[in-house]
Amino acid sequence: MSEAFVPRRLLFLFFMLGALQACQGSTRALAPGKTLRTSGDSPASESPYVPLDEIKEGTIIDLPTGIELDGVRLMEHLAAARIIYVGEVHDNLEDHRVQLAVLKALEERFPGRIAVGMEMFSRTSQEKLDEWIAGQLDEKAFLRLWYRDWGMDEQIYHDLLSYIHEQKIPLIGLNASKEMVRIISEKGIAGLNESEKKGLPEIDRSDPYYRKALRALFEGHGPGTDEFERFFDTMLLWDETMAQSASQYLLSPAGRDRKLIVFTGGFHVAFGFGVPRRSFRRLREPYRILLPYSKAPAPDTATGPALGLQMEAEVPDIPLYYADFVWAVPYRVAASAHVRLGVRVEPGPKGVVITGVTPGSIAEQGGLRTGDRVIAFDGAPIQDPFDLTYAVQKKIPGEEGSLTLLRDGKEFRVQVRFRAPQ
Repeated sequence: MSEAFVPRRLLFLFFMLGALQACQGSTRALAPGKTLRTSGDSPASESPYVPLDEIKEGTIIDLPTGIELDGVRLMEHLAAARIIYVGEVHDNLEDHRVQLAVLKALEERFPGRIAVGMEMFSRTSQEKLDEWIAGQLDEKAFLRLWYRDWGMDEQIYHDLLSYIHEQKIPLIGLNASKEMVRIISEKGIAGLNESEKKGLPEIDRSDPYYRKALRALFEGHGPGTDEFERFFDTMLLWDETMAQSASQYLLSPAGRDRKLIVFTGGFHVAFGFGVPRRSFRRLREPYRILLPYSKAPAPDTATGPALGLQMEAEVPDIPLYYADFVWAVPYRVAASAHVRLGVRVEPGPKGVVITGVTPGSIAEQGGLRTGDRVIAFDGAPIQDPFDLTYAVQKKIPGEEGSLTLLRDGKEFRVQVRFRAPQ
């Protein structure tokens, strides 16, 4: 068996969405642990290759050779590929800095010949993405799309998205629709009816290493076999859909002369058995995988808010390289700069209905109650929860906002003053 170096432990961080939603909503889709091992039992420290946790921050390593590269040489290697996969830990700002550096360098080298594919957007959003790149979709409409498809704070991706928009780089939505994900997470592929199966991409279930890695991930949660099969099917749906989207774009007239840079969670590209191998099955073009890597922070040293549940998973030896290149970076999470009102809301027949008020929030201090309906903010109608979210996010600490409420059939106004996030 050929020698290949893989992390022995994988560390995952999940939003509280349940095991079957783990990777789409994960803040840390994949982060290797502290021990790098070969396909046998001999430790990597006995080889000329450098264990990941021994790579100094800012250093780029070509994993198959163990050779250190500078940024210029890295871009030369990446430039030879038709598809460049750059993974991420979703909430790590340093990973997005690496992605932006790669995008800028390749756009400068191949002006007008780069496109970007993102896990964060559904295939069904492509028409809106095209409108946004063409300048035909305003900020509010784009953010509505962003939060519908992805849900994480747009600030984390702001610089990356701004550059894509400013340079008018084609942006391709890669992922499956939330509705299809929901159906498969509930029923599994075997439980789909004929109509539902028509919406599936071609799916290959045969890769043993993919299944082993997913099994290790899943067993950290502890549910039974039936739940694993549905989780496995959901991951297959994500990866095969993204692979199909990437290959279809590059085969289309719009993408035929372009290179595609794919930004997605690390697990979807690590070891190559997720999106890369499945894309290659459809389109035999050279590709490269770059993974930013940071040592997992201890809970008491992590910067920024705790976004999810951390767990470790034992991973069997996998005779595959973790990536072509690793770029060691710090782990840095941005604290939200958005002010907060402090309410939970749901859509209502008129405005939005407050379903909860956070203790100590400005909403509580302003006298807002569960059951109140918010029908306007600063005089502008509120028609759905995003209208209120967007209006509040436009405020800065010290500014006031006026809410028009309905309570017991009576309309009245409440004035609140926003404060800095705590």
